[in-house]
Amino acid sequence: MVNQVLISVMHRDEDQEFNSLKSLLDQYHPSTVGLELPDNYLELSNHGVTIYFFSKAEKYLTDNGLQVIPLDSQDCWEELTPVLIAKSVLEGKQTLEGLRKEIDLAFKKRKDVYTSPEACYCYSRFYNQGKKALELLKAGLDTATLQGLWRKCMDNRNEVMLERILQHNPDCVILGDGHVQELTDRLNGYKIISLA
Repeated sequence: MVNQVLISVMHRDEDQEFNSLKSLLDQYHPSTVGLELPDNYLELSNHGVTIYFFSKAEKYLTDNGLQVIPLDSQDCWEELTPVLIAKSVLEGKQTLEGLRKEIDLAFKKRKDVYTSPEACYCYSRFYNQGKKALELLKAGLDTATLQGLWRKCMDNRNEVMLERILQHNPDCVILGDGHVQELTDRLNGYKIISLA
């Protein structure tokens, strides 16, 4: 039987970390792998949307005949993304005016006949998420309140991922380091390996 492993990744330095991940997978030979991907990741992929690091991992795994189990939830992602966008404005990573311009561009591009269907899908998603972020900002939420909303979203994601890990019991689980730190004590059967 395969030893169950929980691999913690930073998903920043993609090549180095990805090569280390492949080595670990070769060492443990899992047949099922739970990934930090939303349950609609195939739909997203078909529309040209990739999830940094995890989409590449999914492709590698499926190309090698391994079963991939998405552990995250589309609903959780839809809840989290506007919060992240709003936080980026309050933290000074982008301006409110810049966000408005991006939303306006997305609105125009999603209807442009010269825009590819994949790009239209991405623009539509960003337009909808950006509008929700503007609603959060118009509500006058401060950084601390948005941080609380972010924490709630992350807690929801952790609970969904934990539930799916326990339900599917994959041989290997690959999650971002923050999720692993939150879930380690609740996944006693897994050997923790950190690439972070």
